Amino acid sequence: MQIDATRILIRRRLSTILAADVAGYSRLMGANEEQTLERLDDARAVMDAAIARYGGRIANTAGDSVIAEFPGPAEAVRCALEVQEEIRADYGGLPEAERLQFRIGINLGSIMANGRDVLGDNVNIAARIENIAQPGGICISDAVYDRIKSEYGAAFRLLGPQSLKNISRKVVVYEAVTPDTGRRAVPAPRPRRRLALLAVIAAVGAVVAALAILVVTGVVHLSPPAQPNPTPESMLPSPLPEPAAGPSTAAAPPPVETTAPPATAQPPVTQPTAATESATATSAATSEPQAPASASPPSVATSAATTPAATPSAIDLANLSAAAIGAIQGFDCAKLQADRTGTSDFTLSGYVGSAADAEAAVARLAAVPGAGHVHDQILVLQPPLCTTLSVLDQEAGQGSTTLLTPLIDEGGSNGYYYEGDSLGIGVTPTANGYLYVDLVDGQTQEVTHLLPSDARPDNRAKANQLITIGTLAPERKLYKVGPPFGLKLLVVMQSSGRLFDAKRKSREPADAYLADLRQRLRTLSAAGGQNSAVFSHTLLVYRHR
Repeated sequence: MQIDATRILIRRRLSTILAADVAGYSRLMGANEEQTLERLDDARAVMDAAIARYGGRIANTAGDSVIAEFPGPAEAVRCALEVQEEIRADYGGLPEAERLQFRIGINLGSIMANGRDVLGDNVNIAARIENIAQPGGICISDAVYDRIKSEYGAAFRLLGPQSLKNISRKVVVYEAVTPDTGRRAVPAPRPRRRLALLAVIAAVGAVVAALAILVVTGVVHLSPPAQPNPTPESMLPSPLPEPAAGPSTAAAPPPVETTAPPATAQPPVTQPTAATESATATSAATSEPQAPASASPPSVATSAATTPAATPSAIDLANLSAAAIGAIQGFDCAKLQADRTGTSDFTLSGYVGSAADAEAAVARLAAVPGAGHVHDQILVLQPPLCTTLSVLDQEAGQGSTTLLTPLIDEGGSNGYYYEGDSLGIGVTPTANGYLYVDLVDGQTQEVTHLLPSDARPDNRAKANQLITIGTLAPERKLYKVGPPFGLKLLVVMQSSGRLFDAKRKSREPADAYLADLRQRLRTLSAAGGQNSAVFSHTLLVYRHR
């Protein structure tokens, strides 16, 4: 299979996106440019520090706007609440026309990463949600709320489904309850609707009064409907279950509570449960009014023909997702993820070791009963690239979900390096300890240790201090790009203790190194995780000039 390097570098992943910009920025700049820029610098310092503190990274900035990516919704929400509180404390005492206030929107979903930039529909949704927020406020999507409601649910209130510009579907939005948003007024009822309601009430009252006069004067006689003789079944608090298939010879007696004549059989009303609420609501909204049924129950075929089709319930969707997860298991040298992107459509992402496995995974998911279109975003990484990721995912995967994951700037042209270039890789550790940077070559089946190395034997690192590999004279010569061209996997590991006691060769076979690495990570994990490693990785592409 021919590997498309562009597709490799545009990687899809589930991520939390925070979008922020300054409310009324143009007005503030028009009033006082120097003062506004000074205050923006101060506010950005607050925001940038909070983003780093909660494990996020700034993906893009433009003027007064910021797009940041976080490892999870809780971290993004904590960051947003803290930023707004601190900026409110700094500028809350100023006249309202002079205050610098951010609007913040947060969304969770599948995004595409191209180098350090993030792209896709869910990034756009975060920006559109931010536009809904009040100055100094925070709005989040329902996908974010569902994951933070146990901790922060009381801090948000429902705004309901919102139509967002250039977004094809409505998005349910929640708003943070802050001193500013707490003043948002509830819209008053429209006077026209209120007058119409009063007119209806008056008309109904007139009809009731006229009917009462006719009854009193004897023109109209009212008599109660004939009641059937009570039976043991009719004494039960709820209707008996419907009989098995086949017409009944007599109409079932109604329960005691009903006031309808016995000749009219009303279907029992079932309260919707959490699992069936969605389907019940849809049926109620789309079905036509039904005439009363006759005394003779309809046949089973007739009942089925007149029952409106229900949308999948929450249980149906949960079963579909579970079946999808089961369908993509069992591949060697692989890690796959199926994200439902619609009622039944899926995006299949992750990596496998061969093109045949990728095709098989798509076919398995498409064959799941009820599954719709499968959007293939699988990355084919042949060994030892997939083997390296499997070792890290299995032995150090838990640590990599923490906020301590080291940050990578792959350098080059967004990860592309051309013949004659030299590597220039930036790594920022997020904690004090030891840093390990390896380059795994899919063509030579070897690992080159960039840190520690002969040029950089000391791999001790301090939190948030950038290390740029490729700046030393020996590195510029040693890491010059040449054949074999193709994919390389860059791996960065960070631990509080040394992973290896003895010095390793600067270049060694990948299989031998990965076997040692797996064993070492297991040993650290068994020791209680005090020195457990966290890791980041990305792909580089070496190409002809």
